[in-house]
Amino acid sequence: MKKIIPFIVIILCLSALFALAGCQVKTEVKIVSVSALTDSFKTIYTVGDELDLSGSKIIVTMSDGSVQSIPVTRDMIDLSSFRRRRPQAEKL
Repeated sequence: MKKIIPFIVIILCLSALFALAGCQVKTEVKIVSVSALTDSFKTIYTVGDELDLSGSKIIVTMSDGSVQSIPVTRDMIDLSSFRRRRPQAEKL
C-alpha cells in the first residue's frame, strides 16, 4: 500500500498540472481604431439623390491584432444633416 501512495500523488499532481495548463486567461478585446474604406463610399450626389451606402465599409482594428471589415448601414449614420432638396457641400 505504501508503494502505491507516491504513484497516486504523482498522478494527482500531473492531473492538476494538465488541468491548469488547459486554462487560459481571457483578455478583453477592445477596438483600437476605426477607419473608412474610402474607395467604397459614394462621394458625389446630385440634388434629390438618396444616400447610397451600397458597398460602403469601415475597417475596425482590434487590440488582439484582428481586423474586421464591416458594411456601413443607415443605423450607423446621423442622417439629420443630409439634405436632398438643396445643393450644398456636406461632410458625413
